[in-house]
Amino acid sequence: MRLKRNLISTKMMAVLETQTILLAGLMAMPAIGQANSPDSSLAVEEVVITGVRQSLEKAKDIKRESAQVIDAIVAEDIGKLPDSNIAESLQRVSGVQVDRGIGEGTSISIRGLRNNVVLINGREVYDAGGRGGQGPDTLETSSYGLLSLVPSELVSCLTVTKLAAADDIEGAVGGIVNIVTAKPLDSDGLVASGTISAQHRELAGETTGKGSFLVSNTFLDNTLGLQFSGSYGENAIREDGFNTFSGYTRLSNGLSFEDESAYNAVTDTNGELIDPDPNGDGVLGIYHQDPRFWQVDDDRDRTGYNFIAQWQPTDSMELTYDVLGSRIDSERDRYWLGVFSGFGAHTDVALSEQEVVYQGVVHRPIQTNVEYGNFSNDVVTHALNFDWAMNDAIEVSSELSFNNSESKSHQSFIRYQANNATPTSYDYQPKIPSYSFDSTTLDSPQDLHLAILYDSVSKDQTDQSAFRLDFDHELSSALSLEYGARWSSLKTEFSSDSVDLRPLTPVDQLGEFTTVWSSPDFLSGQAPDLPRSYLSASTVLKAGGCTVLESFYRNHPDPAQTEAYSKGNNPGLGCDTHSARINTVEEDFVAFYGKLNFHSELGDVPVSGNIGVRNLSRDLTSTGTLRVEGEQPAPIVTEINDDDLLPSAVIRAGLSDSVVVRAGAARVLAYPNTNDLKNDLTIYGSGNGTGGSPELKPFEADQLDVSMEYYFGDEGMISLGYFAKDIKSFVVQQTTKETIPNFVNPDDGSNQGLISRAINGDGGSIDGIELLYQQSYSMLPSPFDGLGVMATYSYIESTTPFEDPSGNKLPQPGLSENNINFVAFWEKGPAGVRLAYNWRDEFLDRLGFSGSGIYQDTYEDLSLTASWDFNDRMSLNFEATNLLDTYQRLYNTIPEATRSIVHYGPAYGVSFRYSL
Repeated sequence: MRLKRNLISTKMMAVLETQTILLAGLMAMPAIGQANSPDSSLAVEEVVITGVRQSLEKAKDIKRESAQVIDAIVAEDIGKLPDSNIAESLQRVSGVQVDRGIGEGTSISIRGLRNNVVLINGREVYDAGGRGGQGPDTLETSSYGLLSLVPSELVSCLTVTKLAAADDIEGAVGGIVNIVTAKPLDSDGLVASGTISAQHRELAGETTGKGSFLVSNTFLDNTLGLQFSGSYGENAIREDGFNTFSGYTRLSNGLSFEDESAYNAVTDTNGELIDPDPNGDGVLGIYHQDPRFWQVDDDRDRTGYNFIAQWQPTDSMELTYDVLGSRIDSERDRYWLGVFSGFGAHTDVALSEQEVVYQGVVHRPIQTNVEYGNFSNDVVTHALNFDWAMNDAIEVSSELSFNNSESKSHQSFIRYQANNATPTSYDYQPKIPSYSFDSTTLDSPQDLHLAILYDSVSKDQTDQSAFRLDFDHELSSALSLEYGARWSSLKTEFSSDSVDLRPLTPVDQLGEFTTVWSSPDFLSGQAPDLPRSYLSASTVLKAGGCTVLESFYRNHPDPAQTEAYSKGNNPGLGCDTHSARINTVEEDFVAFYGKLNFHSELGDVPVSGNIGVRNLSRDLTSTGTLRVEGEQPAPIVTEINDDDLLPSAVIRAGLSDSVVVRAGAARVLAYPNTNDLKNDLTIYGSGNGTGGSPELKPFEADQLDVSMEYYFGDEGMISLGYFAKDIKSFVVQQTTKETIPNFVNPDDGSNQGLISRAINGDGGSIDGIELLYQQSYSMLPSPFDGLGVMATYSYIESTTPFEDPSGNKLPQPGLSENNINFVAFWEKGPAGVRLAYNWRDEFLDRLGFSGSGIYQDTYEDLSLTASWDFNDRMSLNFEATNLLDTYQRLYNTIPEATRSIVHYGPAYGVSFRYSL
């Protein structure tokens, strides 16, 4: 019964109510307070768990009794996760794979799927970009996403639901992540703790700090509890590497190299035109068209707070108010050298056996570039919960919740480009590709001009409100019925405004707007022919490049420069030439569910589980703009209604004292990412165009889970699970002819255009195995009796409708076939050491502009933590991350085709904790 379980401490409640499997090899569980209930049948004897071995034993017991397929990670103490952030901790769960942003894990795939639901204390929470939002980033990463937004210091427990029940919030074909914070009635009286820490990042060469605190107290005979926790931290991250915007393309973009008029002539080392298909297998050679050597310096501040008030006036009633807020502010400078190679002649070219251009000379103007960016992302989520035991058989629970998220970004991008083409040789055989840029040109203001000034401002905002009402009806000692309803409303607004100017001003006229950028230790001596200093736009333009330069040009003594500034991609003058876009996506959801829980025996075998169904309806309104070249923009509105039925069932059987088997099946559903539901449609003069896809349908999966666990000794456990997902439809890109209102095709006079947009394509499948092993070796002689391990392995494979331009089948994006996590720990008395290793296979990250697959290469990570408890109140901790100094590498289709390779260097931290 819900309210009775609420009388147990929150940490135990988080475990029992969601039937979690504690991955205790990662942490030591905090003390669990005694239930504050006069009912002796509900009283829980106080269990003080301070070590890893006790946690392993508790994990074994809870896993044995649970039915749902749910894993969890519990902080060693309040607000003390075992890893540096939420995503890094979640990768310790078998079947969970982490994606990395700037130097840290920031988002996850669950069983190869990125379509997951994130909850905070059981309620849904969204990024500013709505469902699937990635935060205000310009680097195609999730470095400002939701899992990086919530400070780990506020987190008490993380749960991952892999097989949803009828009462779980819908929206995930992968899984549901619940971020749980501590509650004030967990403990009687005053509880307070604080942590201060410092972190040094080796590559950035900077030391930053952070601090967190928690204060909790109970009043009125422990029936009223108030708790406030907060955190603030600074971080300085640096990324060095070779990167790109558009990556690889095919030789000559399909033109015949025998045709001397081909704009992209490619010759070999003998000066002969290269055959684009030397092997005669129909596969054209590919080359990197947009190489960029960049350094990113990102200074970010993260602030978070959590306030909870609990009131339990009687044993049958409880009222809880909970608010959590978090904000990231980031100031980022990104400098890079480049030479766009897509429209330049290549000579002295060498092709590999895989038809990848790995060496040659490109004849194009070289460039220096800088991006000054300011980003912010914040979320505030709060809820009011009411739980009431009406009588011994019926409990009612309700919740009213609100989520408000907002992100802002301001990007100023300035490019200086050489006046003339220069030969630049390149070689992709080293680990970091090598380019020999002409230093003389890069240092000469007379040889460079201001080629691009791009100024962009964007704002995303998501508001959500939800109400749920749940009933728990005990029918008999063997049966109970849960039923209820949930209503939610979600509104996301995307707005952006940009200016793209091409003034062509000589750099020697730009004075204070130009500086020499220098980084002698860039890439640690790799790519030796690369200049480590060059002319670039100065930080004077940081406050807003377009606005700052407008005054300069309006008062320029040379009218020709003022005229050049007013031209470019947009007619007009300066900052008045912009392209504003606003899109709104609104969704209303109504869900009803019923779930029957059972507890019985089949012969001498105890069995338990549940069977249920969830009915879901959605109303969508998407508002955007139709843009036809030469015409005034016009609003377009699309309205969609859909209904779905989601059945589920799970059963658990205890075959013996040592063996437990469980099996379950469910139909799960995920709605398209909010960004994909935007309603823009842009038609160019040729009749080609791009559009959003508000008519995308939810995609469903039928899921099966089977697992077996074997228990041995006091804490040992081996768990083997198999799952299969039959995906009904994937979202794919398609280009087809469509009828466009108020449009006349210049080629045939019709009102049809060739439009590229996302559609619901064919389905596929995902299946895999998940293995968990945990054991402490207390049987060994001292001091080795403090040793223990926790290891997970998953193998996942997929079939999808995705294909590259050559017709090769592509796997599910975000899915690594093999994933390994290994944690070894030693804990003896006041000392403890933990070594955590993670390795994941290569995986398809996304599709590139040409439709080719962009793959993340294999990645491994090693971290170390050590602790010393001075006494029950004071402890000192040391942490080292990325000890292998792993480089993050992407390639295009063929492993040798390096698309980008970057690194961040190791980081070291020390923290001191004090508690009352």
